[in-house]
Amino acid sequence: MHDPTHAHMSAEDLGYTIDLNPKWASILLMGTLHGIFLALPQIEIAS
Repeated sequence: MHDPTHAHMSAEDLGYTIDLNPKWASILLMGTLHGIFLALPQIEIAS
């Protein structure tokens, strides 16, 4: 087991977490895409 106080997550740890929690991974991905989608108009207006 990893020390839970160790804040850094390696790519392997992240992949392992996603493998164990595909639902959480998809929610996280959709949330990220939604955030980007919402930010796009503001970025276009600002530029």
